[in-house]
Amino acid sequence: MATTELKPNLNQVSKQYSLFWKIWPEYVVLGSERRQVGFEVELIGFHSSDPSHIDPACAVCHRVQHVLLLIAAAAVEEIGHQAQDSVRHEITHDAQSVVCSPGWGNRACVAVSIHILHKHGFDQPVSQAETDFLEGLRTHLLELGLSQR
Repeated sequence: MATTELKPNLNQVSKQYSLFWKIWPEYVVLGSERRQVGFEVELIGFHSSDPSHIDPACAVCHRVQHVLLLIAAAAVEEIGHQAQDSVRHEITHDAQSVVCSPGWGNRACVAVSIHILHKHGFDQPVSQAETDFLEGLRTHLLELGLSQR
């Protein structure tokens, strides 16, 4: 499914796979200092409310993860055009990973992460450029109809 095909159906897909997103800080430890160096925007989805549905080979789980990858790629492409040269972003996922969390009702879910970091040096503190990229990403995801938790 191309991203252009996904957009018109995103509201339906979002409900079908219970898609949402969450922001986490990214830290690095330098000596005794813990420094925030970026953000992780985690896109999450699931198709089953059965807590015993933990099957990394599940075709529907892979489909949910594929949809999340398309959303992440489209969002980064959209925001990346506006980003400054000092921002680095990475999309990561584990194709064989199913996660259960009490915070999500112990449902088996899959996730795709967008890491927003400084482009020059992994230990650089969060700058306005990373914060602006995050805000653009937040706005884009909300416009797509995905809820933040």
